[in-house]
Amino acid sequence: MKAVLCRQYGEPLTMADVTPPPLGAGEVRIQVAACGINFPDTLIIQGKYQFKPDLPFSPGSEVAGEVIEVAPDVSGFAIGDPVIAVTLWGGFAEQIIAKAWQVMHRPASMDAVTAAAFSTMSSVSPVGGIGVGLLVTRSFRSYRWTEIVFDLAVTKRVASPFASVLREPPM
Repeated sequence: MKAVLCRQYGEPLTMADVTPPPLGAGEVRIQVAACGINFPDTLIIQGKYQFKPDLPFSPGSEVAGEVIEVAPDVSGFAIGDPVIAVTLWGGFAEQIIAKAWQVMHRPASMDAVTAAAFSTMSSVSPVGGIGVGLLVTRSFRSYRWTEIVFDLAVTKRVASPFASVLREPPM
């Protein structure tokens, strides 16, 4: 698969062919359709973020795509499900493996580009019309609550995601 790689902190990113990693217990493999780009990504590739992945790695933490493989011990996801995942890195690739707890279902009414930008928007913007001062959090410790608020924001059209996203240009 193709992936954008950070081979050395602070150096330009490169495109490379890499072998997809094996799927482990509790994990879901996603075919990436879009990946958000945000400020933490710039810190991670400079080695200035609080977490430093082993080199080389693919940046990108907010992805939208479709489930293409599910570990046998994972329930709630099936091949073909449209999803959003928030990881620390790995999204600037054709596929990403995420822990099942990092993944949530994407409403059919939301396209992948909007979905990839959603967690960036939700971490900085109040979601009006749901509650006074309520913020959608990026914490997946309470992902079911986040998913409920997320669904409300999408179906009630009370949030308007904004962010840059990485995707292949139309052919």
